[in-house]
Amino acid sequence: MLRFRDASIRSKLIALLVTVVFLVLLLSTAAFVVHDIRMFRTSMQMHLETLAAVLADNSSAPLDLDSAEAASHVLAALQREPSVVYAETIDGRGKTFAIYPQEAAAVPLPSDSGTGEPFVADGFLHVFKPIKLFPLLPGDPESGTLYLRASLEQLHKQLRRDLLIAAVILAVCLTVAILLAFFAQRLISTPIQRLVVATQEISTSGNYAVRVAKQTNDEIGVLIDEFNAMLTQLQTRDRELAEHREQLEEQVELRTQELSATAKDLARSNTELEQFAYVASHDLQEPLRMVSSYLQLLQRKYQGQLDASADKYIAYAVDGAARMQRMINDLLAYSRVMTRGKAPEPTDCERAWADALANLERRIHESAAVVTHDPLPTVHADASQLIQVFQNLVGNAIKYHGAETPHVHASAQRQPGQWVFSVRDNGIGIEPQYFERIFVIFQRLHGKEEYSGTGIGLAVCKKIVERHGGKIWVESQYGTGSTFYFTIPDRQ
Repeated sequence: MLRFRDASIRSKLIALLVTVVFLVLLLSTAAFVVHDIRMFRTSMQMHLETLAAVLADNSSAPLDLDSAEAASHVLAALQREPSVVYAETIDGRGKTFAIYPQEAAAVPLPSDSGTGEPFVADGFLHVFKPIKLFPLLPGDPESGTLYLRASLEQLHKQLRRDLLIAAVILAVCLTVAILLAFFAQRLISTPIQRLVVATQEISTSGNYAVRVAKQTNDEIGVLIDEFNAMLTQLQTRDRELAEHREQLEEQVELRTQELSATAKDLARSNTELEQFAYVASHDLQEPLRMVSSYLQLLQRKYQGQLDASADKYIAYAVDGAARMQRMINDLLAYSRVMTRGKAPEPTDCERAWADALANLERRIHESAAVVTHDPLPTVHADASQLIQVFQNLVGNAIKYHGAETPHVHASAQRQPGQWVFSVRDNGIGIEPQYFERIFVIFQRLHGKEEYSGTGIGLAVCKKIVERHGGKIWVESQYGTGSTFYFTIPDRQ
């Protein structure tokens, strides 16, 4: 059911105007009917009182002469008053002396007969008037009473006439009010309805060229002017936006082409760099082995035969060649992440974890490390590279342990769209300013005298994880251990 507040402005205006006019007319006609009936009743009452006074004066002589016939003749004058249905002359002793009509039987007088004022009871108007007598003997009564009973039928007829007149007036005025309400609502709601139609058209089509015609200079006219001005501003803004959009699209297309060309160049450059790194590191292996081998021969053959400086220089050369050998091998491993990687397939992380620990069995045994893990899932990954990630993270945890026995724990947690792996240790920890640096190739936080290695292990882990579409990071507090996290997308 439609509520009044949700109705259209047109319906509300018509309803309100008709309701107000109806209430005003209803109150006005009601006041008219009440006033007219009151005046008619007052007029009727005054007429009957005057008539009763005349009859009472005329009945004085018949009562004094004790002539009932004369008293009845006086009452017969009431034949000209159709509203009087009964009249009675009462002598001074309270006995009925004459009645009207003559053939009527005496009726009981109303209980309020002693008030002296006209009153309405039992559907009749009752009027009492005293009859002044002239007693001939001492002790005779000095007055009698004239009683009139009038029907209220004329009053009822007048009421019906008034109600009929009021109904006709109400109907005519209400009809006129409805017509005026329709006319008034057209003056008010029609411009508003045009605004609504224009707004709906703009909302549907987005055409800001729509305009609403102004018909008046009142508040609605001002509203239409402001509405049209707003549409003009919006139209201008849209035209400017369209021009800017076209220019922006041209610039975006141009930049896209440039970025596409740059991306292709970068991809080609990366491919060439990876191939170069692989080829360079592979081809450097043989001459470097030769240099290292001859340096070691020199060291074994001439150690002690030359002076101390020569032995030291030869030792430096052998150590440098060895470190160069390790760096080339690590660079080769780093380049193989992309060049020798396999397509991801369902990989049991429990098996990959076990293989990584098997590769680290000697180091775990020598350091007495305690390595544990929670149940690990099956993910889509390159199994050999996942083993390498586990092996590098656990190996670093064992290498960078503190005074306590190394403890390493791995776990995995499923999150929307991915698995989050963590490897936690109780090692020496990492200061926050180095959280990003440790994942850069050949970046070390300690000298080779403290900890061995080339600083490529975490860089390899980062490259493997990113190749799988994940990311890697570390949370650590210096001196209390570190936790390395990496994600693998969940493609199940």
